[in-house]
Amino acid sequence: MASQLAATAVQHFNAGSYELALDQLGQIQQQKEDDPKLEHNNAVAQYYHSGCSEPDTILTALSAIKSRIEEHSADADAVYAEENDTSVLSYNEAVLYYQMKQHATSTAILESLFSNIEPIDEGLATKICFLLLDNYWILNNTSKAVAPMAFLDKILEQAGGAPTWTPNADKPCGCPEPIDMASFGLRLHMHKAQFHLLNQSFRSSKKEIKQALNLSPQGSEPTLLKANFEYLRQNYRKSLKLLHSVSKGQDAAAQEQGGKPGNASKRSAVTAAMNNNVACIHFSLNNYNAALWYLSRALKATDAMAHQVGQRVKGGSRAPTPEMFSHCRKSEILYNSGLQLLFTSRPQEAFSCFQEATGVLFHSARLWLRMAECCLAHQCLSLIHI
Repeated sequence: MASQLAATAVQHFNAGSYELALDQLGQIQQQKEDDPKLEHNNAVAQYYHSGCSEPDTILTALSAIKSRIEEHSADADAVYAEENDTSVLSYNEAVLYYQMKQHATSTAILESLFSNIEPIDEGLATKICFLLLDNYWILNNTSKAVAPMAFLDKILEQAGGAPTWTPNADKPCGCPEPIDMASFGLRLHMHKAQFHLLNQSFRSSKKEIKQALNLSPQGSEPTLLKANFEYLRQNYRKSLKLLHSVSKGQDAAAQEQGGKPGNASKRSAVTAAMNNNVACIHFSLNNYNAALWYLSRALKATDAMAHQVGQRVKGGSRAPTPEMFSHCRKSEILYNSGLQLLFTSRPQEAFSCFQEATGVLFHSARLWLRMAECCLAHQCLSLIHI
């Protein structure tokens, strides 16, 4: 009976019917009390039911469940510890901290998991490695990235060239869902390319980008990465050409979906990234006003995406994946906008942009120095006009 209710709860959850899923979990809870797995699933369902708007609540719940499991484990209850492994709990904590842009905390949790990754099922292990690499790139830390990439290479070898591969389900935290190895290989090549780019190894990076493009010739992400590669090599014209090809691809996708060209792309993180990157190229060419124009388009894209997300949640439809919020780079775009304004002798407007960016980039010493520079520039302009 409980297994049937659990299967129904999973179906409702995957369909976005979180209230029905919670109802099924409640019925199971009447049969099974003090079950950490059930409490974990209930916390996740509650989080999605709330529109993913209360991360602190679910973090508190996950921490309490994890502490209780660890207390039982400390009492030498080995069977209980094996049945209630905390790997999935810890991974979910890391995901939430990543989405909240607390990357150092997320990295610490994932590194702890990776240090004992062998007992964990490959399905969860691959997710741990990919998220750990995402954190490393954001933190500009490549020193520890070799080991996770090597682990992912082993997984790729185990698949043996098969289009899909199902991880072993006989380990703790089993993940029986098959993995699409084409997508897996694409992600791995993208990560390797980012690794080499951060280490200024352009030849190795070019090789990985080429392999990624072979797997996804029309993919926007490999194209954006190749554009970044050309930008770092100061091939600005080629980089711009690649970025504009991404824009055309977004418009074509919008037309296929029945919308006007650009409407769908303006609401996507890809469009915001593309416009921001074009602005960076114009900044390198000392075209500050042109850079500002593209940054304004990037900000409009991020605001449109946020509006679309808010409308979907408000309308009661299925809440979008919280990962969408982690890809929002509004603070970085605001910083870039402030920099252009500062270079065009508009320190007051630049200060406003920098100040708004402090909500996320408060740890950046460079940001605070730029704000101080705005104050000095404003004072100098005041003295000139006296």
